[in-house]
Amino acid sequence: MSENKYLKEHPKAKRNLKIIGFIALFLGIVLLVIGMVDFFMSFLSQGEHMPSLFFLNFIGIPLIGIGSACLRFGFLKEINEYTSSEVTPVATDATNYILNGTREELSKTIKSTKQTNICPNCQKENDPSAAFCNNCGAKLKSVCPHCGKENPNGAKFCSFCGKEL
Repeated sequence: MSENKYLKEHPKAKRNLKIIGFIALFLGIVLLVIGMVDFFMSFLSQGEHMPSLFFLNFIGIPLIGIGSACLRFGFLKEINEYTSSEVTPVATDATNYILNGTREELSKTIKSTKQTNICPNCQKENDPSAAFCNNCGAKLKSVCPHCGKENPNGAKFCSFCGKEL
């Protein structure tokens, strides 16, 4: 297996992101709770005391965002592996459900687009470039007497010059 320097694991960075994330998230929640309690306590005091710690909300909310982002990046591989393991079976089942009943039609369509040379005499498939049938030896292509180009056997008019064969 070849090593790709961009796809290496970074355990130290992941560990640091997880530690910073948990600390920032915890501090943000604590500061937000303190700021909100102070704010609502000022309402309960009926104007006796003004909220003095409300500014902690403006520190706590960004810390919650920073902590959440650090945790997301720290656990990114685990999150993506879990999501992939949950989504893949559903996508596979949905695809199989959609294709059920259309598999035969799909194979018919693919066969019909495949260029083959069918012998008008014995109805066997031949290579597209074959001039004679592999099975019975019948002529598969006719040459236009006007332009000299090859046309499929049984054609009434030339595909290149349009004149009657």
